[in-house]
Amino acid sequence: MSSIADKFKKFLPLGGDNVSMRADSAAAMTLDNIETVQTPEERTVLVRRDSVYEPGADPALEAEPASPGRNEDIPLADPTGGVPPAAVGAVRSLRSNPARQQRVLAIVLAAVVLLLLLVAGSAILRAERLAQQVASSGQALMQSQRLAKSVSQALVGNVPAFTEVKESSDDLTRRVQGLANGDDALKLERVGSQYDAELATITPLVERADKSAKAVLAQQKILTQVGTALRDINRQSSDLLEMTETVASLKMQQNATLPEISAAGQLVMLTQRIGKSANEFLTVEGVSPDAVFLLGKDLNTFQEVTRGLLEGSSQQRLPGSRDPQTRQQLEAILKTYEQTRTQAGAILGNLQGLVAAREAQAAILADSEPLRKALGDLQEKLSARTGLGAGTVVMLFVLSLAALALAGAIGFVQVREGRERALAAERERLEAQRLSEDAGRVNAANQAAILRLMNELQTVAEGDLTQEATVTEDITGAIADSVNYTVEELRLLVGNVQNTATRVAHTTAQVENTSTELLAASTEQLREIRETGQSVLTMAERINGVSSQAQESATVARQSLQAASSGLQAVQNAIGGMNSIRDQIQETSKRIKRLGESSQEIGEITELISDITEQTNVLA
Repeated sequence: MSSIADKFKKFLPLGGDNVSMRADSAAAMTLDNIETVQTPEERTVLVRRDSVYEPGADPALEAEPASPGRNEDIPLADPTGGVPPAAVGAVRSLRSNPARQQRVLAIVLAAVVLLLLLVAGSAILRAERLAQQVASSGQALMQSQRLAKSVSQALVGNVPAFTEVKESSDDLTRRVQGLANGDDALKLERVGSQYDAELATITPLVERADKSAKAVLAQQKILTQVGTALRDINRQSSDLLEMTETVASLKMQQNATLPEISAAGQLVMLTQRIGKSANEFLTVEGVSPDAVFLLGKDLNTFQEVTRGLLEGSSQQRLPGSRDPQTRQQLEAILKTYEQTRTQAGAILGNLQGLVAAREAQAAILADSEPLRKALGDLQEKLSARTGLGAGTVVMLFVLSLAALALAGAIGFVQVREGRERALAAERERLEAQRLSEDAGRVNAANQAAILRLMNELQTVAEGDLTQEATVTEDITGAIADSVNYTVEELRLLVGNVQNTATRVAHTTAQVENTSTELLAASTEQLREIRETGQSVLTMAERINGVSSQAQESATVARQSLQAASSGLQAVQNAIGGMNSIRDQIQETSKRIKRLGESSQEIGEITELISDITEQTNVLA
């Protein structure tokens, strides 16, 4: 059996490391309510196991008493330099609160970033707007040149060119109007007032071009017909030239007269001149009165000469052709001439529309170069403004620098806060280490006092209740006093136990005698209980017999009850049958009564019939 000292030693950490115990291992031995016992030599602190020291939890522990040697009474210089106390307090509050500094800097940074985004967005929108305007001016420039090209193709009867003329004219007009007034569909905004001079030059040119294009489109049918006729005349002119040259060759071979040879040569010349006059309608200069007159005259002269060579003409001194081959060629020439005359009639009959289209074409071509130059100048001026302005660049640069500076300030505040936290943690660690060392010294003193107390209690543990522990002012003083009191009470208890043991032995002898007497009485009672049990068994057998008879009586009673129930059911059935018979008799009597009433009615009807029969007989 282990001694009390051994049990106490289990709870005491051994070794010299306990003196330098750290605060983070204080879960086993920590400060207990800071309850102290002041001695002249040292300050003893009680410890316990159920509390943990936390730095800053009790300011009284960390506050050091002011010593007389400190300079709290020495006046210090004013570090604020005369700044109002409220402002100084606000600045110190801001400096002492890094989280608040970060919030303020974050708000300012968000505002700067928002302003930066607004400026950048505004610059982007402005650049997009200018890009749309530059693109529209370039598109208008391209459409102006396309219009000049397409209108020339339209005048020769090229059908797809009319579609190009309409598209180019509409797009040119729309884009110029969009530059002047804005166009939501094209996402085009109006150019500034600084471009009014260019627009004042461009707008009249575009309006004239649009008007001229509409004039050309109005003559689309005529121009298509004229173009077809001109192409046919050019094709037929080649055929006529070949046939007239054949006639001239035949006349030469036949040694014809000089007027016939001259007439054949004149046909060749007229064929070439008719084609040339027709082609003059396709030139840029357009239709001239001389060309119209010459074309009509040449056509008439060609017909007269051909007929003179074929049939003869006294006016032209032509005897007429008798050679079949020559006559066949002249007849073919007249047939082709009729086709050419028809196509020329289509041209000469639409001269007014053709002249109007030619004038519109000339106007478009005349305005094409000034319009191209004006649109080019406008595009160059718009392109010069597509970049970011100096003010915008400076503002973006300043805002970017401000954002970077604020971000750096936030980082600096975070770094400074981290350093301050590290310094605070280091101070807390040093304070905890100091407290741990103090607790270690106190713990060492307490261990020495406890070991001394355990050595004194060793004799008490061996059974010597006369030994008393030494009571001192150490941490074990109260324990020693309590142990002495306990040992004294234990001595008294041992004496009382011895006296009680003597009385218990005497009482045990008396109890033994009483037990013998009780055993004899118990034997007699057992015999009487057995006799009583036999009597109870006999009574139980009789009760069982009576119970059997009672069960038989109950069976007979149940049978009687069943018979009575059957009789009751039969009586109820008989009563029900009698009630049914009574109802049937009542129903039968009602029917007989109704039959009697019906018989009486039949009798009345029979009497009525008899009366009617008599009256009928009388009438008969």
